Amino acid sequence: TAFDAAEYFEHEGTQFVRLRIHGQSFMINQIRKMVGLVVAVMRGQVKNDVFDTAFDEKKIHVPKAPALGLFLNRAHFKGYNRKVKDIK
Repeated sequence: TAFDAAEYFEHEGTQFVRLRIHGQSFMINQIRKMVGLVVAVMRGQVKNDVFDTAFDEKKIHVPKAPALGLFLNRAHFKGYNRKVKDIK
């Protein structure tokens, strides 16, 4: 999985940032939780070291970003396309 964030930009007084996430087999709400945790860190609601514990066995509460504002630009199914390319 790759995660990349561009510089933020402002439109009509609201700040936006473009995030690129590339991966395979995402779990339900995984993207919303990834974005929500980054936003919480940037707002100072949780400390940066949360990433050290987020991947431990101990469960922590991870806020979900609201679906409103998240935009799926493109879905690419490389593995699936490779499997079904010869099916007629």
